[in-house]
Amino acid sequence: MEGVTLPVAGFALVGGHALRAAKTLAMDSVMHIAVAVSPSWAPGEAYLADRKRAKAERAAARKRATTAHHD
Repeated sequence: MEGVTLPVAGFALVGGHALRAAKTLAMDSVMHIAVAVSPSWAPGEAYLADRKRAKAERAAARKRATTAHHD
């Protein structure tokens, strides 16, 4: 009976490693699909983008005002 124990343990280790690899592959696939399907817009990002755009518009208005004033 001792001759059966080591092969069974080896098969169990190999099977566990294969299942772990399959789980990792499945999770990676699910995550890639989730990223592709999820919306790219987030309210917090929209707030920050709006502030950036407003700041750029103010800078452009100042630049137009100073160039118009010097002409």
